[in-house]
Amino acid sequence: ETKSGVIGGIEVDNLDKLLKGKKADDLITVETIGPEQHEIEEVRGKKITIEYLILGIRRLTPASIEELTTKLGMEDEATLRERVTQALEYRIENEQKDIMRRQLIRHLLDNISFDLPEKASAHQASRNLLNARLRMLDEGATTYEIEERLAALRGNSDEAARHDLKIMFIMERLADQYSIEVDEREVTMRLMRMA
Repeated sequence: ETKSGVIGGIEVDNLDKLLKGKKADDLITVETIGPEQHEIEEVRGKKITIEYLILGIRRLTPASIEELTTKLGMEDEATLRERVTQALEYRIENEQKDIMRRQLIRHLLDNISFDLPEKASAHQASRNLLNARLRMLDEGATTYEIEERLAALRGNSDEAARHDLKIMFIMERLADQYSIEVDEREVTMRLMRMA
């Protein structure tokens, strides 16, 4: 079984084989086709070559509770555990809201039908990637996790962008119909969470 991975924000098949036996200062060259939904238009569907210089190799070892407490500036282990519990509760709450949001969207998509503008899906694909990046930052994902997930999303079909575009039009119409607006306080709170 081979494993894919991410180089330069693009998912690469058989990355484990490309990295096997490599060491620091080795250069890896990958030839592939740019994902159709890549946010850079010049990359979409084009043959691309990625060169990746391995700067170093490190093995990750789990930190002890004492190291984590000190590194994160917590008073003691109990404070650390309390903060982690709060973060997990926040994540669970957001996941529950996301599930309800998806159920509502599925219901709306099943019951509303209309044609989409043809040229809008490429723009929407870029917007989807930006939104996904912001959502993962909000969830506390690492840079590598974000790039790995975005690489997988870039490989999605045009259908995903059209799906999200349809959702956007429906939500905008509902917001207009029911006079739903976002106030400055909500924007500020969102920015603070992202920061």
